[in-house]
Amino acid sequence: MSIRILNVQFVSTSLNEVLYKALSALASQNNLRIATVNPEYLLAGQGNPAFRESLQKADIRTVDGFGIQLVAWLRGVKLPRLTGADLLVALLALAERESIPVVVYNKQGSLSSDEDIKQALEKQYPRLSFSFSLVSHSYALILATHGAPEQELFLDTLATPGIKIGIGGALDYLTGKQSRAPLFLQSIGLEWLWRLIHQPHRIRRIYNAVVVFPLRALFSK
Repeated sequence: MSIRILNVQFVSTSLNEVLYKALSALASQNNLRIATVNPEYLLAGQGNPAFRESLQKADIRTVDGFGIQLVAWLRGVKLPRLTGADLLVALLALAERESIPVVVYNKQGSLSSDEDIKQALEKQYPRLSFSFSLVSHSYALILATHGAPEQELFLDTLATPGIKIGIGGALDYLTGKQSRAPLFLQSIGLEWLWRLIHQPHRIRRIYNAVVVFPLRALFSK
């Protein structure tokens, strides 16, 4: 099933389907760009045509936000939620198993430094080959932590072949710099409440995602 929300098309996509497409891309050495889209992305895309076009050009768009799931459900379409944090863990495990090198483009001044990420990856994925901001000529899993829209626009320009995904702050969960909401809150779509409690400075972003986005999406043509 598919649905268009704020001019971006979504197709029901499971984790297994993403991993299957990743393996197919690896076998043929084709580029595969994945965008994990949340309500803030869709709102930002309203005023940024280049960003909206970038989302549309992604080979895979997953739903990373309960608000998108809710709007789709109210329109009669059931979309699974697949967050960047969950997808990152699965892709890193795939890269380790299939011997795909990983290249991390970490935003300067990020909560997790290159050294934090290095220690976390070496501990949790001991057989993984990875580097930072290195232009690789071999097929790679490429991670960008710059946040939207910078990471998507950057990945569009990157010539290195591989599986490319913008992950924002998802690595902060692996490094322990941030804690994820309990599974119970995740399952009922209240992960935003956990973030508000632990990161009150995000209140404007959360308000946009929880209040502004559903209203605009439901009443848009």
